[in-house]
Amino acid sequence: MEDNRIYEKYKPLSVWAYVGFQILFALPTIGLLLVIVFSIVGDNINMKNFARSYICMAILWFLVFVVCIVILAYTGSLSTILEYISNFIQQYAQY
Repeated sequence: MEDNRIYEKYKPLSVWAYVGFQILFALPTIGLLLVIVFSIVGDNINMKNFARSYICMAILWFLVFVVCIVILAYTGSLSTILEYISNFIQQYAQY
């Protein structure tokens, strides 16, 4: 019985498991909660590491987004982009 639990802990995940977890983690609120739960309490080491890598990638993309916004604000391009978006919304909001 002890050997079976050790095997389940290190059992590799299938490709479809990774695809399913990516879809599950992409859900707005439920996905965030599940990625946190799986990264802390996951029974399988591979699932736990995948959830942690998903969190790391989300943090990395958030930092890239913040850096891009800061660069756009510093160069003055952000106001131009926001004005363009506002005009676009006003133009098509009447339909």
